[in-house]
Amino acid sequence: MGIGSTRVSKLLVRGAADRKAGDQQTEQTLRSYRHLFEYSPGLICTHTLEGILLSVNPAAARSLGYSPSEMVGHSLAEFVDEPTRLQMSGYLRRISTNGRDESFIPVMAKSGEGRVWQCNGVVYEDGGEPYVIGYAQDVTEMLLARKELEKQVLTDELTQLRNRRGFFTLAEHSLKRAKREGKSCLLICADIDGLKSVNDSLGHPVGSELLVDMADILRKVFRDSDVIARIGGDEFAILAPDNDESKSSAVLGRLQSQIERFNAAAGKQYKIALSAGVACSSPARPSTVQELLGEADEKLYTQKRSGRPKLKLETA
Repeated sequence: MGIGSTRVSKLLVRGAADRKAGDQQTEQTLRSYRHLFEYSPGLICTHTLEGILLSVNPAAARSLGYSPSEMVGHSLAEFVDEPTRLQMSGYLRRISTNGRDESFIPVMAKSGEGRVWQCNGVVYEDGGEPYVIGYAQDVTEMLLARKELEKQVLTDELTQLRNRRGFFTLAEHSLKRAKREGKSCLLICADIDGLKSVNDSLGHPVGSELLVDMADILRKVFRDSDVIARIGGDEFAILAPDNDESKSSAVLGRLQSQIERFNAAAGKQYKIALSAGVACSSPARPSTVQELLGEADEKLYTQKRSGRPKLKLETA
């Protein structure tokens, strides 16, 4: 064998050894990926561009109460509720078009319990049909905790109505929507008469009970779409969208009737009485929440000073 042949033989042997080492490294990498897939606490799956599951790791299946074999071969749409299926179709369109997607997707456990997954997917092609590698985190508890925190920040602890911050936050949104739609909004500012006397004569716990009763009355009179808040010690505010000044007497009349029914039937140590002022934002005369609140508050105190019957509409 000549020198050239010897060199070639050595290169072939070295190449074979390198291939063997490469194959061993590849096999080790595959084992690592399989271990990650099987034992990762993260939620991992692969699916076709049409949404058919090709693989699901145990953590993902377990989080929904399934085994992987119960999910593989099924459509993603089978694991969401009916309203979310349109959202799932949007996800599949986006990832097919863009090659990747990040979104929050409500999913449905085998028990019927709703969960929320924060999903990240990317399209992968390895010479065959493209498919999606997806990774998700179950963020249900995090979103619930965030919602509860937001509720605490925007809610009055005693009455469970919105507090002042909550009122301004939600009322501003309602006013903006009304302006876009060309509708009017009423803002009612109401003040409990004699709360200080109740606190002084019967004690603060009874005064707190009166405030809770007042909040319950407001919930009965106003709609879920209205923003109802306790914005001060004895002061309440309500923003009622899709109402104008022509309806304000009827709105206050319903409130007065509910208070009279309460006073007649409650058997309490106190009777509830309110002073109220009303302001209106209309397409012809749009106002901010602060402007409406200032106008209604001024009318409220005009009524208090005048000694007029409670809840009579003050427009002067």
